[in-house]
Amino acid sequence: APLEPIEVAPAEIATGGTLAEAYESMLVRVLDVSVTAVNPDLPGDFDELVVTGNLRVDDRLFPDLDNTYLAGTAFTSITGIVDFSFGNSKLLPRSAADLAP
Repeated sequence: APLEPIEVAPAEIATGGTLAEAYESMLVRVLDVSVTAVNPDLPGDFDELVVTGNLRVDDRLFPDLDNTYLAGTAFTSITGIVDFSFGNSKLLPRSAADLAP
């Protein structure tokens, strides 16, 4: 059977969140989030975006993600692996199927 993601609140796994370290490398799902920052590292561009709860979403496992979603773009869910890199906790979607409109 396929592995089912653990549902968590985005702020819990965002940088400094209460579950960020505990859930690192685990498959999780956040529900009902919207893009709040298209490129949080301006003027640099590391193809990340930020959603509700100050959770960064990174393109490391799914390079096509980039940071092409406009601010306010809503997702019913985003599934991915929790990661920590460059000082931030991040959610890494694996494919387009992990981004549910």
